[in-house]
Amino acid sequence: MQTVIWILLIAGGFCLGSIYFSGLIVAWRTGKDVCKAGSDGNPGAANAFLLCGPKWGIVCFLLAQDYKRSQKCPFSKGVTIKSLTFRSYFQFA
Repeated sequence: MQTVIWILLIAGGFCLGSIYFSGLIVAWRTGKDVCKAGSDGNPGAANAFLLCGPKWGIVCFLLAQDYKRSQKCPFSKGVTIKSLTFRSYFQFA
């Protein structure tokens, strides 16, 4: 039973992570496409903030978990924005 719960939690997290919250919220609130109407063509929370205002921009920021994405570089283990350590940037071992 516990294994089924874990599988459902992982599948649910995967599905929630694939939802395009900024695009959905901006389209719902303004009827615009966030990629075309935004400042840089990026469908992130910053453009949702610009198009929908601070309230819905913060909602997009929290739902899309942009705060977690800004903490670590996805290409290497040792690179973080906080510490700026590049110890394993080009190590392949």
